[in-house]
Amino acid sequence: MVSPLLVAGCGNAITTDIIGAVGVSLDRAGSPQLVLAVCSGSVDEIELYGPHQGGETTSQEPIGVWRAKESVTAGTVLDLSNPGSAWTVVRDPGTLKPGESYSAFGVSLSEDQEISQVDFTLDRLKRLSADQVLYYHSKRVKADELHATVCQ
Repeated sequence: MVSPLLVAGCGNAITTDIIGAVGVSLDRAGSPQLVLAVCSGSVDEIELYGPHQGGETTSQEPIGVWRAKESVTAGTVLDLSNPGSAWTVVRDPGTLKPGESYSAFGVSLSEDQEISQVDFTLDRLKRLSADQVLYYHSKRVKADELHATVCQ
């Protein structure tokens, strides 16, 4: 499923294709991990924003940035505390704080494509069952069903 996102400003329209979604869960050690579902196209970079206060992000710059060594074209997992060899840490967000709100999404560095963001707090993630992923703003699904659910 690809859906365009229209952004207007200064008389210009920018079209960005939404080509999937980011989900988030906790790994066995309790660390946040992003579950990526890419339906078509590819993403190269994951950005984490926050903390948010009163619906506003305290900074326009991402607090965390991870760049894939090879474009992501399907589903994969990015463990924020241990990204593995497939990712380069461009900006390490450090330890995320309980009670703070964060947003993560993925972008293509070569095309006008991105995967929908997920908004989360560590408290919300702790309420998920072991096999669940939070995606979009408040939807839940089993981790192994995220790609099929988002890309139907």
